[in-house]
Amino acid sequence: MNLNDGLLSLVTDQGFYDEEKSGRKPYTVRWMAKRERNQLFNEQPEFIRIYRSNAGSDEYFTRPIVAIHELGKILGNILIGITFDPKQEV
Repeated sequence: MNLNDGLLSLVTDQGFYDEEKSGRKPYTVRWMAKRERNQLFNEQPEFIRIYRSNAGSDEYFTRPIVAIHELGKILGNILIGITFDPKQEV
């Protein structure tokens, strides 16, 4: 996770990337440490940028964030759901 100037950047697997970019899956789910969760909720980024995880690939897309939710906790990690607008390319 990289959070800078209202932009949350994440890397995702190739299969999920295609689904997320196309809008068929307009959300991502991540395990975060408490420190990362606190940073995310304190800064409330406006946009999410998702990079394809292929080695050497710099392909990405950027969308406005619609909602961020805490979905659960286990073993000190927090499951976070991030929904984005699939129709608005930034």
